Amino acid sequence: MSRKKLSDLIRNYQNGTCSEKERELLDYWYQLLDQDEKGKDEVEDKAREQFLWENISKRTQYTDSGKREMPKPWWTNWSWVAAAMVLIGIGSWVWFNRLSPADGEYSFKYADAPMVEKNNQTAQKRAIVLNDGSRVVLEPGSSIRYAEPFGDRSVLLTGNAFFDITSDSLRPFKVYAGDIVTRVLGTSFFIRSGKKEHGNGSPEVMEVSVVTGKVMVEKQKNANLRQGIMLTPNQQVTYNHSNQQFIKGIVNEPVLNKPIEVIRENSWFHFADTPLEEVLSRLEEAYQLEIDVNEDVMNCPVTADLTDQPLFTKLDIICAALKTSYHQVGTQIIITGGNCN
Repeated sequence: MSRKKLSDLIRNYQNGTCSEKERELLDYWYQLLDQDEKGKDEVEDKAREQFLWENISKRTQYTDSGKREMPKPWWTNWSWVAAAMVLIGIGSWVWFNRLSPADGEYSFKYADAPMVEKNNQTAQKRAIVLNDGSRVVLEPGSSIRYAEPFGDRSVLLTGNAFFDITSDSLRPFKVYAGDIVTRVLGTSFFIRSGKKEHGNGSPEVMEVSVVTGKVMVEKQKNANLRQGIMLTPNQQVTYNHSNQQFIKGIVNEPVLNKPIEVIRENSWFHFADTPLEEVLSRLEEAYQLEIDVNEDVMNCPVTADLTDQPLFTKLDIICAALKTSYHQVGTQIIITGGNCN
């Protein structure tokens, strides 16, 4: 694809004149870019286009003339892997057509491919390593099915499992479970379907929670890329079969996104008259969650060693000391009230 074609496509996208497939593909990839959203909003459209084009061209080793340059180690930065895939996908549409079947619905269908089934009929968790290096931990009574060979990287899950997915920007990993499909490029997450099933065999309630990376969750039938639920670390979504609604929130037990050894070595959660604003900033960074606080108590000093406490216990201790309270709104934690006395 030439620079002019890229420019035309972006302009058509902004004017609302691009095709449905073009718009959905761009929407999907831009949601996966690991770039600061606020920063992108502050950049003018033309500057953003120039910036995107220069970096994609440099990292994919192609010029406007179509000549290939000597390869460089560009794959170490995931943001530009995603950006490069935007260009590749726009040029060929092959990858997108694999994500979006002709009938407009996601479904786990392999008419001719031989199927492999792995199940766990024991009372313990069972770890399975797939051909692409991805690891699946099946809980008792759970199973997965997939086509052999495993080129499509799609599995059908029954029950509960933890997934640790090997990154492959060209082949998103897809997990079909009940009414929903979860798509990832390289991350770790849980899918829990519970025991109660709806009349058609689908679980009444499905839950997807993310440990690392990003995933996108959406309904299989009439899936719309622009309406998918994007999850980041310590976020989860619950899908109710009866009302077909997604509810996004925070996992019950948020986990650290920093190694505990680093936390201890740097006394990350050891506070001595530390302003509350800084305390919460460390919590946000460590757990990848957003915490909003009443401005009246932002500078209140906090003295405590919270190193070995789970997140919500940390918040309980902080709020007790400052006479504040907290509650969750979606994926945000909000602290209200309190004083420094």
